[in-house]
Amino acid sequence: MSRAVLAGDRIVTFLLGLLLIAAGAAGVAWWWGTFPAWPKQLTSGQTLQLTKQSWWPWAVGAAGVVLILLSLRWLASHLPNRGVSHLKLSGSTSHGKLDALVRPIAAAAADAFARTAGVRTAQASIQADRGQLVAKLRATLEPQADLRAVAAAADRVCADLRQVTQRDASSHRSTCPSPAPSEPCPGSTSPPRAPTSPTSPEVGVPTRA
Repeated sequence: MSRAVLAGDRIVTFLLGLLLIAAGAAGVAWWWGTFPAWPKQLTSGQTLQLTKQSWWPWAVGAAGVVLILLSLRWLASHLPNRGVSHLKLSGSTSHGKLDALVRPIAAAAADAFARTAGVRTAQASIQADRGQLVAKLRATLEPQADLRAVAAAADRVCADLRQVTQRDASSHRSTCPSPAPSEPCPGSTSPPRAPTSPTSPEVGVPTRA
């Protein structure tokens, strides 16, 4: 969800709140007779006459379709979209822009990580998450893989990613299966976690976007 969508939600919510407050205040003022020019009673006669017009069903149907389309567009704008296709690099000016394609960078990182001893296959992705650029490495390891060596290789790949993307990382987290419950995951700042798959560690490195 983009900042424009968040700003739009806040503006619409604010306007709807003002409208509801004004409607409530108008209803109380009408009930108390604050404004003598207002009618003492409200009738639905004119509204019922409108519903008898030939164009009324078409107008209501068209309004319903428009509301449905707007609702779908509003829901679609709130779907999480963490994909990043380009990264803006330093050196961009008003005369030109330097950027890098994310997919080749992630593919190169996965290839470099896959060359680590004990790593069977590796995948990499770069996503935007809560104002940060997050690089994730996912690998399938051989049963005899040295987790400490794999974690060290992941650190080196992530350091290369920071240099290529020109992002300064403020934190580093890694999660991998621990060989034993008492042994912490190498390179991890959190206690070991029971793995869902003994051969699928995941390493994520958040960097400032």
